Amino acid sequence: MSQITNILFITTDQQRQDSLPCYGLDFMQTPALDRLAHEGIVFD
Repeated sequence: MSQITNILFITTDQQRQDSLPCYGLDFMQTPALDRLAHEGIVFD
């Protein structure tokens, strides 16, 4: 049986790239998004 790949695509409107910790912001905490970014693929 072949393995099914799960895809989660998150997009936001009017949000700067550097406004998330996974892109370098250091004063906000988003542990769930950071984990998704660390374990998955992040597109710039």
